[in-house]
Amino acid sequence: MRALLSIVASVALVASCAPGSVLADGLEGCRPVTEGQVGSASFGLVNNSNDPVVIESMTAQELSGGTVVDSWFEPFDGEGDPEPVIFGGSRADRAAEGATVSDLGGTVLEPGDAGYIALAVRRDGRGDALLEVVDITTDTQVLSAPVRLRLTDSCE
Repeated sequence: MRALLSIVASVALVASCAPGSVLADGLEGCRPVTEGQVGSASFGLVNNSNDPVVIESMTAQELSGGTVVDSWFEPFDGEGDPEPVIFGGSRADRAAEGATVSDLGGTVLEPGDAGYIALAVRRDGRGDALLEVVDITTDTQVLSAPVRLRLTDSCE
């Protein structure tokens, strides 16, 4: 039986998202960083199947002006479902905020469990960095998730 992993941000599992399209509330974020600094997007996931799901990787499908520098997993231990997307800083920033973080590759999400998978992007130049779509690869499927994270001098 094929395991079902839901991306909270997109239960319908958007297969493609054209750059410049309008996203649902909460799926767009901006982080003021200078050249060489990092911003991240963490996606809420829920395992809605009766089988464990192995999360193998997350990659940027649409990225300009930046480089993916890290990815990690954070378990969700709150009530209800996790937030669709949380925008933040680096893995070290999240750990300093009290989050439990671990390497992403090979993470097993048991039935009914939820968590966040994060992708960190370094701003490479003076221009903005823009992350627009990510691919999440599990042991049974590849899911695309829409997001827009802009790393810039000022978010005003």
